Formats: sequence, C-alpha cells, structure tokens
Amino acid sequence: MIFTNDFIDLGGTAYAFSAVNKLPREKENAFIKAICMYARSWTFARMTQEEKENCIKSFLWAEEQGMITGTFDHRWKIMQAIYNAYLTALGYYDNAIDWRGK
Repeated sequence: MIFTNDFIDLGGTAYAFSAVNKLPREKENAFIKAICMYARSWTFARMTQEEKENCIKSFLWAEEQGMITGTFDHRWKIMQAIYNAYLTALGYYDNAIDWRGK
C-alpha cells in the first residue's frame, strides 16, 4: 500500500483525494470517503507503514465481512468506531495531546 498527500493506493486500486472529495455523500461512497479522511489525518501520519497498512486492512476486513452497513451516517459511525479502537490499541489515549511526539 502507498500513502501520499495526494492519493492512496491499496495495492492496485488508487484513489486521488481530490476526486474522492467530489463524490456525493451516499452510502456507496462512505467507505472510501472515510478511508481517505483517515489517511490524511495527523494520527495516521504518525503511524509506521506497517501500522497504516494494518489499519486499512482492519477496514477492508470489516467491509468484506459485511459489517459496514446502513446509511452514509451509519457507515461513517461504524468506521469511526473501528478507527477509535485501532488508535486505542496503538496507545493513542495514553497521551493523545502529544501522541508520538511533535
């Protein structure tokens, strides 16, 4: 997987952030819009490459298992819960203000 300031490549499928930003707020787009949001977050930027890949794999697994369902808002909330759990496992809440330094 490749993560840049302009796009993500999930191993053969690339998404340009500028294009994803223009997608309508529909349930079919919730997954990729959320993934792209997380990939641009400051917490994601402080992860190692392996942690970033495992984070995305967590989302992909949940999607493949049919766990990310409902309206756009429902899907968004489910993905927020997954990301929150992932950050918790990485120790984010031990020092959220200065997680992994400046």
